[in-house]
Amino acid sequence: MLTNNKVLYDKIRENINHLPYPSGIEIIYRVMIFLTNWFFTHPVFFTYFTYPFLRLLVATRLMTLREISYYFQKYSRGVLQLHKMAKIGEEEFVRMFGKRFTNIQAEIGLKQLRNYDERLRCDRKNVKILEGFIGKKPVLPKDVVPAYFFYYTFVDNVEMTLKRFFKHGIFIYGAHYPVLSDLDMFSKYRCDCPLACDAAKRVIYLPFRSHLSVEDLFRIANVLSGKLFISQRVLYEKVSRYGLIDDEDDERWEKS
Repeated sequence: MLTNNKVLYDKIRENINHLPYPSGIEIIYRVMIFLTNWFFTHPVFFTYFTYPFLRLLVATRLMTLREISYYFQKYSRGVLQLHKMAKIGEEEFVRMFGKRFTNIQAEIGLKQLRNYDERLRCDRKNVKILEGFIGKKPVLPKDVVPAYFFYYTFVDNVEMTLKRFFKHGIFIYGAHYPVLSDLDMFSKYRCDCPLACDAAKRVIYLPFRSHLSVEDLFRIANVLSGKLFISQRVLYEKVSRYGLIDDEDDERWEKS
């Protein structure tokens, strides 16, 4: 943070000096989470172990794709869910995020920010390519430079779409953010939002990150286009029983 206001600078410096440094155990824990996530999602390991194991869980109906996506988001990514964030008090927020960093950690963070700028540039390029494949028109003004966290689209049947992607080796973790009017932080403005609730039930987030090639994006677009045609012909009640529909039913719909 840059400022030419000495009073503000002294106040910020005083507050920062009261913050603790991250403990060695916390740093080791975060490094282990990062390495575990990297290992299990490495293309080679994911292809020959993680993906077959997930397919076995789904085939035996021990877990649905929704459940797998939830645990993947919660434990592997370490994402704090929005509805939980809304209930966090000030003291708990400071306890979780109020940490000082050494000069070495700060230098690493600055380097990562520069790397992130480059990844964002590649992300925007991939989104533009993906939109061209699926025929989705950009909705942002041309003078707006987006920084995509998720890239969303709407489908008629989320469960069937997730399964179709999964069968073609594309795993989409189903991050779901509640409608804002349902969160405690907006309790003073609570109201019925049928359009927002309907959108929340039909949204999925497509892969688009910078490491994906043009061929990968084309395959994602092809799977999505085929799924959109089939989803209109499948009863939602049948799908929602297990979160999936039998493979033979998929083949029957494809032939018809």
